[in-house]
Amino acid sequence: MDGPTSDPDLLNSPSPSPPPLFHCDYTDWSPSLYIIPSVYLLAFLSCPSRALLILGGVWLLAGLLALPGLLLRSVRELELDFESEDDWQPEPVDSGSVFLSCQMDYSMLIGAGLEEAEQERAEMWWAAALSLKSTLIGFLLPLVILLVCYCSLAQLLSRHFGRGPRPDRRRQRRLLRVIVTLVMAFFLCWLPLHVNKTVSLLLEFGFVPYSCSLDQILLAAQPYVTCLAYLNSCLNPLLYAACDPSFKKRCIGAILMLCKTNRRGAEGGEGEKDEGDDEKGERSSEFPTRTQEETADRTEEEMVEEAGSMMAEGPACKIEVPERLTVSHEALVESGLADRCVSVPVREATEADILQVHSEEYLEGVKKTPYMTLEDLKEFTLQYGDVYFHPNIYHCAKLAAGAALQLVDSVMTGKVRNGMALVRPPGHHSMRSAASGFCVFNNVAIAAQYAKQKYGVKRVLIVDWDVHHGQGVQHCFEDDPSVLYFSWHRYEHQKFWPNLRESDFDCVGKEKGAGFNVNVPWNEVKMQNSDYLSVFCHLLLPVAYEFCPDLVLVCAGFDSAIGDPEGEMCATPDIFAHLTHLLMNLAGGKLCALLEGGYNLTCLAQSVCQTVHTLLGDPAPRPADLHGPCKSALESLHCARAAHRQYWACLKHAADLPTSDISTKRIRLGEEDEKPLDTEEELVWPEPPKRLAPALRTAVVLPGGVACPDGCNQFSSSEELDPVTVNKLTENLLKDVDESDALSILSSLIALVEKMEKNEICTGLALVQDISMAMMCVVQHAASAPDNRKTLVVHFSNKESEKHKGRYYIPVCLKKGFSDTSGFIQAVLGLLLPLGYEYDPGLVLLVRMSAGGLCDGVWQQLTGLLLGLAHGHTLVLMQDGERAPVGPTASSLLGDPAPSLGPLLAPLPEDVAYVENLRHMLSADWKLLQTTVDNHVRPVPHPDVRGRCGAGPSVKQMKPLDSTRHVYGREMAGLLCGTKRKKQEENAERIMLDPTSRENLKFKDLLKVLIDWINSELEEDRIIVKDLEEDCYDGQVLQKIFEKLSGRKLNVAEVTQSEIGQKQKLQTVLEAVNDLLRPHGWTSEWSVDSIHAKNLVAIVYLLVALAMHFQAPIRLPEHVSVQVVVVKNDDGKICSSNPLNPRIFTTERDAFDTLLDHAPDKLNVVKTSLITFVNKHLNKLNLEVTELESQFADGVYLILLMGLLEDYFVPLYNFFLTPESFEQKVHNVAFAFELMQDGGLKKPKARPD
Repeated sequence: MDGPTSDPDLLNSPSPSPPPLFHCDYTDWSPSLYIIPSVYLLAFLSCPSRALLILGGVWLLAGLLALPGLLLRSVRELELDFESEDDWQPEPVDSGSVFLSCQMDYSMLIGAGLEEAEQERAEMWWAAALSLKSTLIGFLLPLVILLVCYCSLAQLLSRHFGRGPRPDRRRQRRLLRVIVTLVMAFFLCWLPLHVNKTVSLLLEFGFVPYSCSLDQILLAAQPYVTCLAYLNSCLNPLLYAACDPSFKKRCIGAILMLCKTNRRGAEGGEGEKDEGDDEKGERSSEFPTRTQEETADRTEEEMVEEAGSMMAEGPACKIEVPERLTVSHEALVESGLADRCVSVPVREATEADILQVHSEEYLEGVKKTPYMTLEDLKEFTLQYGDVYFHPNIYHCAKLAAGAALQLVDSVMTGKVRNGMALVRPPGHHSMRSAASGFCVFNNVAIAAQYAKQKYGVKRVLIVDWDVHHGQGVQHCFEDDPSVLYFSWHRYEHQKFWPNLRESDFDCVGKEKGAGFNVNVPWNEVKMQNSDYLSVFCHLLLPVAYEFCPDLVLVCAGFDSAIGDPEGEMCATPDIFAHLTHLLMNLAGGKLCALLEGGYNLTCLAQSVCQTVHTLLGDPAPRPADLHGPCKSALESLHCARAAHRQYWACLKHAADLPTSDISTKRIRLGEEDEKPLDTEEELVWPEPPKRLAPALRTAVVLPGGVACPDGCNQFSSSEELDPVTVNKLTENLLKDVDESDALSILSSLIALVEKMEKNEICTGLALVQDISMAMMCVVQHAASAPDNRKTLVVHFSNKESEKHKGRYYIPVCLKKGFSDTSGFIQAVLGLLLPLGYEYDPGLVLLVRMSAGGLCDGVWQQLTGLLLGLAHGHTLVLMQDGERAPVGPTASSLLGDPAPSLGPLLAPLPEDVAYVENLRHMLSADWKLLQTTVDNHVRPVPHPDVRGRCGAGPSVKQMKPLDSTRHVYGREMAGLLCGTKRKKQEENAERIMLDPTSRENLKFKDLLKVLIDWINSELEEDRIIVKDLEEDCYDGQVLQKIFEKLSGRKLNVAEVTQSEIGQKQKLQTVLEAVNDLLRPHGWTSEWSVDSIHAKNLVAIVYLLVALAMHFQAPIRLPEHVSVQVVVVKNDDGKICSSNPLNPRIFTTERDAFDTLLDHAPDKLNVVKTSLITFVNKHLNKLNLEVTELESQFADGVYLILLMGLLEDYFVPLYNFFLTPESFEQKVHNVAFAFELMQDGGLKKPKARPD
């Protein structure tokens, strides 16, 4: 390249010392070679790429562009003419002296055959071309690269620093100033040189009128503009440094220090000593440094104070203050909770512990923070989002993570049952290689990995109730099936920090971890206690019990409580007592809570105390203001359950995702993104009541000969009942029994209940002879109390209840009773707990009949969960003969954690369907049972739920019944029992298949083909058919298959339990089917009564007709014949009449069906003919088929063949030309089928997959 010094005028001046030829070439080539890399490296610094590749490419480009100066330079002899009129004259020399001049020689480019004038003209044009090349490639092109790349970088920085609740505009403006300064420096330094050269060329070629003064100005300015251009190369590092506040401060300090040193050096050595002392004092106050031993010896209180004071002026630490820990600890001390806890010594987490979660590069960066200056710390902080660093942050963060590990050690070794770590900084936002959201090290993630590695924990549950999403925890375990991470968080459709798409409900984990990441995004603020409990009961707890963790870790962020400036929620502090209690029966009680957020100091201290109270086993306060979840919370719950139903058996019957946009999203999009600061209102909430534990935890009423369990007290009443109560008991309950013994037992029970009402006793256990009488006695006594105390009666029996269901009497009947642990736990979590919390009883009466079938582990889980109601006041009644469960029951009443049930299997489909339908019906009266906004539930696989406890009442029948309330007062009973299905009604006739026909191979094949076809069609609806008679009689499956095939939506109820409702649905479905089939010649071999009576022949006729009409991709057996008989129940005896005429099922068969059935040996001949036909057309595209099965499998050849046959071009964007995955191949085949149907062919029988 002809660089700035390659201009002929720059090196033509004669030299009295003749330069050698090499020196001549080098003087032009070397500046060009060095300037080009300087310019282009500055340009390419603005675009991200590989440094070595760019460096090599730039130097290679510089060498090529500088070649003209190396090849075209030559030394010429010039004879001085003293008679010239030029102003310039050399020093006096002898006349006729010859000078050597280093000039550009264009002879090799021009040639030797030109005249002198033409040669001069050509040299001028070559000089102009090289100068223009220098301007274009050496100035304009790098300037364009700088502008484009730096503008892109500025846009990226604007987005980066604009994220989060507190955008860092100051940092953004500073970096933008650096970018503008660099571009302007390049432009201003190089512009004068290239303007000078361009104007000189225009002047020389005559494009600008010649002016002697202008020529002299340009010639005089040439060395200065050249120096200015070269100055840019050494100016860039200074510009980068000058824009750094730390560099500027150090430069100023160095200059001042130099001035002071020079001045004091003149004053003598004493001045130097004083200066050294002042210097040392300044360092200690601004950058405090201590040895490791001194730091370790300081108390945690001192560490906390320094941790907050060092960066008190930072913009991000307005709410994250050290008082968060001090007020929490002071509240524990003042309430006496601290004295009841075991103090666990704190240690620092080791580097090995931290590296289980974080990268080594990130750890090394944090390790350097104790040795950084204040400015360096600020610069280091600005790399990350919403976090700050101070000189002691590394020590504090290691203590926080170490405290979590010490707590895990204490819990896993059995030194403590559970615990809570008050730590700071928090951790759940911290990523593998980045700090975020006040978090440096991810405390809970480190604790989870530590427990898995050291103690062999196989399954860890992490519950994050902080109002912010713990994205660091999610990213750490999103592909790990051994960790179940649950988080609810303020989201507002990605408008709330951390503003991540992966915080939404449909981010369920990756690969093996799919389904083990549960997100519940809050899209509105002001969530209340009901919203939190609803999510726990209907999502977290069912999944957690199925997961069965070995350890529970809680990210206890209390910014989700009322009054917090970040969360803006309305849940009161006492709700955290219940959330903690519900988790304490998991993992054998091994629970570790780690403090995360919480920035309202008043609510934070109250919430911490409520949590610790529960961890210590104190009864939870009665929940306040439970009235059902809000609409937005239901939408979030609905979406989360739907997203996870494919992964968890307990959620398999959750409702589908909403078909329309979520309402809260439409509302939020219409609002302003930022709320005015002056609109915030200060919330006021009542202080949680003091949780005074009763003096006596558990009292027992036991007959003689039964030992009192350890930790319990034998209860006996010393007070006599008043005569009125005795008369009531005698009249209502003691008519036909021995009054003396029974009256003594009932008196003890009444006295025990009264003690519990006065909070003198927390829980009670009684063994009684007549459990029904004892239950009625307690219920009536509670109902007659002056405050009309509500009692929740939970009665377990294997007998079916004859009472009618009502709002306050709810029998729950499971197919296998209590032997199916999964179904039982689902009924408890999805029905009993929400009902109990909303009912808010003053007493829980738990009744266990003999031979109930409950195992001790399930019984203890139930007892422990119910202790969260009624301020812990629970009375358990057991049959006198059932003495074995006394010990486990007493253990649960004393607050001991229930044993783990192990990973739960899938509950029986019938029980799931029954519980879901019952919950759906009751949700009109009990709002905490709702899981969707419209209260809609999806179809269930086994809809036969009517025979469990008689015909189930419809929704209209579930209104409150006065008769029920008259018997039980204001009590609500949950009755769980296992029953069998009803036998066939007497004197009823039913058409059935002859037993020999059921063994007909063709008929069995037909049934299998139909079942597989239905299951395939209804796979997306997650409906599974196993028995056509049992699964099709109520119309549910027939409705869904007809809607799927026809594309029509029938106006019928989704769930019907009564016989009338089922027949009404069948009537609607069959009318639609008949209207569709009759015009095509089909006769109705089916009716409402025959289908509902489970007539298999009628059901098969109907399904075959639908399959043939809609050209189902199945192959039906040909000419299937069966024999049917009439069966009658005559006085309990099953009789059969003479067989009816045989029923024959005929199906259409195409040519290939017939070929496969009768001449399979001819198949190869047909394949050869088809290959010939295909190649005849595909050869036009230079394609050839040799094997139909393999080459047509991905659909590409089939698509191309359709295009050739129909004479059109298939756009490549419609299909995958080189499919790689199975999904892409299925897409191609399905697209080919569409083309075939568009061409007039029938729908292929084969499925695309």
